[in-house]
Amino acid sequence: MFFEILLGVAAWKLLTRKKRPSIGDLFRHKPKDRSAALGEAGEAKAQAKLRDGLTALCGADYSLFNGPIIIKHAPGTDFPTAEIDHLAVTPFGIFVFETKNWSGYISPASAPGLLTRTDRDGNAQDRRSPLEQNRTKVAFFRSRLPSL
Repeated sequence: MFFEILLGVAAWKLLTRKKRPSIGDLFRHKPKDRSAALGEAGEAKAQAKLRDGLTALCGADYSLFNGPIIIKHAPGTDFPTAEIDHLAVTPFGIFVFETKNWSGYISPASAPGLLTRTDRDGNAQDRRSPLEQNRTKVAFFRSRLPSL
């Protein structure tokens, strides 16, 4: 019981830390193009489905944070921050969700860490896998939370 409380407090403090708003944060609620608007629509849909699923599994015993949550996971590098779309803290653990609102056929790519999206016209484009995107975010939380 003590470790669960400690884990919850640590996660809460980590998530409620003040951060300086970036230029991107100021414009985040105004999609600049169709792709951004579709992405935001997909994230809103995913948030609603996550809330439904978590309520079915946990009742009211969970916290679901709607992103974007910006974490500074690699200070001093070319890409020091990462964006978390959705974060759930449940009795079962902490879960990081990456939302994609892709259309077309999604298949494994020839290179590790990539997926291939093929549209109706047969045009194929490799994209970074959501699992690959979340590796650094999960490592960030594992390095800061107490092990059980």
